Amino acid sequence: MDQAQRGAWQRLWHSGGGRALFGFLLLQLGYWGWLYPALTVPVGSVERLPVGQAELAEVPDLRRLDWTQLDFEPVELPWRDCCEPGYRVLRLRFELAAVPAEGLAIVPIVGADNYRLWLNDTLLLDEGRFQLPEITYHGNVRAVFRLPAGLLQTGSNQIGLALVRDGGSPNFIVAAPVIGDYATLRQAYAVRSFVLNDYNTISYAMGLCLTLLSLIVWLRGGRPALLGWLTLLAASWSLRLLYYDLADPPWRGATRMALLYAMVNLLPVAWLNLANHWDGRPWRRVASISLLSYGLLQALVTAILQWRWFDHIDTADMLSMAFGLLLALLTMLRFLPQLRQLPVERAAEYAVLGMCLSLLAVSAWNSLNGGGPDHVNLAMPALLLGLMAAFLARNIRLFRSSEQLNQVLGERLAEREQALHAAHQRERQLVRRQAHEEERQRILRDMHDGLGSQLMSLLLAARRGQCDPPVMADGLQAVIDEMRLLIDSMDSVSESLPAALQTLHERTRQRLAPLGVHLDWQQQGDLRWNGHGPREVLQVFRILQEAISNALRHSGSERIEVRIERLDDGRLQVQVRDHGTGLPATLKPGRGLANLRARAAQLGGEIEFLSTPQGLT
Repeated sequence: MDQAQRGAWQRLWHSGGGRALFGFLLLQLGYWGWLYPALTVPVGSVERLPVGQAELAEVPDLRRLDWTQLDFEPVELPWRDCCEPGYRVLRLRFELAAVPAEGLAIVPIVGADNYRLWLNDTLLLDEGRFQLPEITYHGNVRAVFRLPAGLLQTGSNQIGLALVRDGGSPNFIVAAPVIGDYATLRQAYAVRSFVLNDYNTISYAMGLCLTLLSLIVWLRGGRPALLGWLTLLAASWSLRLLYYDLADPPWRGATRMALLYAMVNLLPVAWLNLANHWDGRPWRRVASISLLSYGLLQALVTAILQWRWFDHIDTADMLSMAFGLLLALLTMLRFLPQLRQLPVERAAEYAVLGMCLSLLAVSAWNSLNGGGPDHVNLAMPALLLGLMAAFLARNIRLFRSSEQLNQVLGERLAEREQALHAAHQRERQLVRRQAHEEERQRILRDMHDGLGSQLMSLLLAARRGQCDPPVMADGLQAVIDEMRLLIDSMDSVSESLPAALQTLHERTRQRLAPLGVHLDWQQQGDLRWNGHGPREVLQVFRILQEAISNALRHSGSERIEVRIERLDDGRLQVQVRDHGTGLPATLKPGRGLANLRARAAQLGGEIEFLSTPQGLT
């Protein structure tokens, strides 16, 4: 290799397109050299019993199946019947020189919506429903079934198959079953059984989980088109696999088959639009044209299936596979130009995309040319994980590329935060000074209106010689109560209504006990007063204290009841009741009652008085 060739290879290696091509070739080698052979291990040569002449009979119903009354005709295996739905019954024979003690095994090779299996007139397999049109689709079961030794017989043995198919499935197919030693067949078909059953379940379970995750990110992340098409791709892919596991779906016949083609045909549309948006510079109208083409094709396929036009399912299958192959080629055409100026750091994600598109094209080509392995389904878990990893890697790189910009913005943000912090501190100091001033003014008003007026009244009474001891004692007690209120208003206990009520309860009990007045105090429900501060709690405290003091001074009652409860609508109800004589009819509202109403109004509440000869509430 001369210097020019080495230079060309070096330039290719250091280019994004060259590394994407190298990664693509590695993925191809991994799939065709490891994953595909591992998932398609050939059964190999196993010793199998020869199956004799097969015979076929058509029956109108399977509910009263009498094998002796059926009109059988010989057919050759493999047998295929297209395209009329209904019921078919086949019987096959094999010979045994001796019955093995452990019995035998059988692998039926059947294409039908559902089937039953007999051995020598004994039913071995019977799952789901067989009555048209409400049949179930257990025909996709692929397993090794045991033929018990107790049912086998020396000489001729008969295998019976009853098949059912509705108008949606393509045809009946029966090939010669594999009959042989149970342990040998279980081992020989282990990988194939895993791929057809467990691997399929694992694949669509992973696909549905990734669909849900990408849908959540799409909804919460501004709904980017790229992630939307990735979500649609994972959903159509997963639902296509789930279709084969739904034995009892809500739709049957042609409708069920049309839904399958809807998912199959949506897959290449999602691929095309995903590739179109991958580089961030989508071509215009690709989405609208591809979706319109998809809608027209799906309408035509549905009509073909519903009214059995042309060759029915064969025609629908040919149209769908041609559509998939065409869109796969268009996706390649949209994808390849992006490799020219591809950054090196994005080579891995384009290698994964190229692998996906190549398998999609190969699967479509196989379907158009008589069938073959569905490489898209075989590689689905790895490809979906690769796509999600590529998407995450791309966004992580975008995040890293913005680190420098984030650093500059962070520095500016730090400067702004410092300025805002200084302004916030100044604002806090101003608010604190205002709060202190408001609190000082409140205390002064309370002392002037409460303590000041009461002490002045007592002073005037003393100067006039009106020093009646009971009156003077009540006045001094009121002054003491007012002083306690002032102290409570500056105490943190007033921030909690239950704590304030407990304080008032204890003080009132101590005050009334020497006077021979019984206090009945009841609290019900959750009395936490969320959303209200110390001042509101203090107002409730004062309302209760004023009401109790009024009852004590004016009612002459030996019993005072206090009831505090939370109503269903969240409001707080406070009730004070005495057992005195009630309010006189000629009583004029005084300052005490007015204060109660004013305090209640400040809380957004109201005061009600109910006076009866038995007391005041």
